[in-house]
Amino acid sequence: MQELRLVGVHDDGQHLLLSAGSGELFRLPLDEALRRAVARPAPQRPAPSGAANMSPRQIQAEIRAGATAESIAEASGMPLARVQRYETPVLAEREHIVRLAQETEVGSPPPAHSAFAAEFGQGTARLGDMVAHRLSVYGVNASSVEWDSWRRRDGLWTVVARFQLPSGVPAAIGEEPPAMWTYNPVRRSVTNANRWAQQLSELEPLEGPTSPRRLSIVDRPFDVEAEPQQVPDQKDAESDLLDMLRARRGQRLGVDENADDALALLLTQGIPAAHPRPADAPAERSSRGEEQDGERRPRRLEPVRDGITSLFPRLAPN
Repeated sequence: MQELRLVGVHDDGQHLLLSAGSGELFRLPLDEALRRAVARPAPQRPAPSGAANMSPRQIQAEIRAGATAESIAEASGMPLARVQRYETPVLAEREHIVRLAQETEVGSPPPAHSAFAAEFGQGTARLGDMVAHRLSVYGVNASSVEWDSWRRRDGLWTVVARFQLPSGVPAAIGEEPPAMWTYNPVRRSVTNANRWAQQLSELEPLEGPTSPRRLSIVDRPFDVEAEPQQVPDQKDAESDLLDMLRARRGQRLGVDENADDALALLLTQGIPAAHPRPADAPAERSSRGEEQDGERRPRRLEPVRDGITSLFPRLAPN
């Protein structure tokens, strides 16, 4: 069968001009049979299984749960233009949830916290501002952060902040971005969903990225076999411990390493080194040791664990 292509309409208006591949021209009369054939609708290809069953509500539910129009069209076989027809209001809803999460309060100014006051003043810190400030520590511009959200099956929303760390900046927290939160639209609250969310939205530490605990240099090594030192007076130790606990109220461990070491030293004062108990030593050696120890060194003191424990009820507010 020879194929012809349409060239145009004849000057008489009653024929179509057709051309063959060889260049030969043909005339086709515009009769009633040709008009009926042209007016007949073309047979439609049956839609893939599942495509015709997706209603606009189902399409929007998939997009609200985080799917894209492209992924829905590819999975269902529906035309992309038809899916995109229903995505605009849902994308606007997802952007609205992001704004609500960014406006959620994540903390009030702690007492005597100069870094917080310098950045946020005396008001409360909101998630969006806190994330922008914390990312600036890593050299990330807040305008480059991509926010998104999608709804979970339990009715809560997942909010994410995607960003890239500058080259040469190590991920000190042990995982790669993004940061992820869980947003409750009823309570207007956010909950950290991964370590990056905790790093970017909590009040501590504000001064810089979290660093691993370092070992401190001591003046001399600790000898567990050495003679126990005289323990300071218990009243003085309690007074020093009370003062330190009041000063550290609201401060977490790991923020000030020097203060942590000082607190640990106070808590361990009065606890003797590991020495053999009298029951573990020969009876004759114990009796001689006790007589000699009575002349040469003071008697060992028992740990003051009960005294330390009893201090904490005094710090409770009246």
